[in-house]
Amino acid sequence: MALSFGQFIKESFSPASYSDAGRLPFVDLAKGICIILVVIFHLDDTVVLPNMDALRMPLYFTLSGIFFKSYGSAKVFFLKKFNNILIPFVFWVSLPVLLLPVFGVDAGSDISSFADLSTALFHETSFPNSPVWFLLCLFFANLYFLALTIVLGDRYLIWGVLSFSLIGIACSLLDFNLPLWVDTAFTSLPFFYLGYLLKSSLDRNSALLPPVFKKFSRSSTPAIGPKTTPLSSSERSNRFWLFITGLGFIAASFLIYFYVEKSSFSMVSNYVGESPVISYVKSFLIVIGCLLACKAIVWLPLISFFGRYSIIVLCTHRLIISTIQHSLSSFLDLSYSSPLLYLPLLLLVCWLAIFLCRNFLPFFTAQKPLLPIPIT
Repeated sequence: MALSFGQFIKESFSPASYSDAGRLPFVDLAKGICIILVVIFHLDDTVVLPNMDALRMPLYFTLSGIFFKSYGSAKVFFLKKFNNILIPFVFWVSLPVLLLPVFGVDAGSDISSFADLSTALFHETSFPNSPVWFLLCLFFANLYFLALTIVLGDRYLIWGVLSFSLIGIACSLLDFNLPLWVDTAFTSLPFFYLGYLLKSSLDRNSALLPPVFKKFSRSSTPAIGPKTTPLSSSERSNRFWLFITGLGFIAASFLIYFYVEKSSFSMVSNYVGESPVISYVKSFLIVIGCLLACKAIVWLPLISFFGRYSIIVLCTHRLIISTIQHSLSSFLDLSYSSPLLYLPLLLLVCWLAIFLCRNFLPFFTAQKPLLPIPIT
């Protein structure tokens, strides 16, 4: 059933919509922060936000690991990943090739045919709507992790993750790229595994903390829907200490960034920094800190909404950026202004894209399954 625009506006600014969806609001908040950072980076990559390379993509892989499930069936698993990852990837990586002659979208990529697109994807060179590389990489990461859980089980899973991640690290250090971001999927597995470990702490009465921090974690934030009633003094205190703990993790990551090593991950090119161990530690700290802070805050209007539909923003924002720049350049000289000046316009159009994609492209944005999933 199509969603009216009035309902869409209400949903964007109200936490009540979570009560029927069974979602984790603070995870959507973390995804919202993550996707907005991605949008800013692609809008103007000359803007250097300190230590954000340690957060942006590692957080995305960690959040994906939180929701990993084998579904007890290889067939169901592959169908779900096909519907939710591969179909959006194929659709949104192909669409610009069709739009290129009409709108001039991503004209700088020199892609004019599907043969050119296939070559660019295989060799990981420039191609239209480049942010969707993450979907293909995420698909491989899910396959690796499924194989490790089947072969090793939870008891020995960490050794498999470490072994696989060493493959990705070796490819980076040897400057040897595997096609289709297969190497980046190896490198991302420690973050995926971190999310997998954290998901056991996401029940109704548990906070996202190891046992040593449990005295800070007695937050009564429900798993379904943010609290709309006033918080008690003890709940406010628990949220406060949870937030402070998160800031502590983030601060530790920034201390490493400023005083030990500034280089960090560039996942799209499978770069692990000058010191891979420091890069991972720095990312683990800021990712955990961000999740703790988000668990304390729970929900923010629009940002959480962007996180809930982050796959739509991921798939559309680069095309929107190109279209806005192409349109504005016809009557403005953009060389003298920062692209960040039209960030509000970009976010507004991304927000409208969520409405359009949910109503008209649900099968290509992981909102509805294109292939039916058998009931197990």
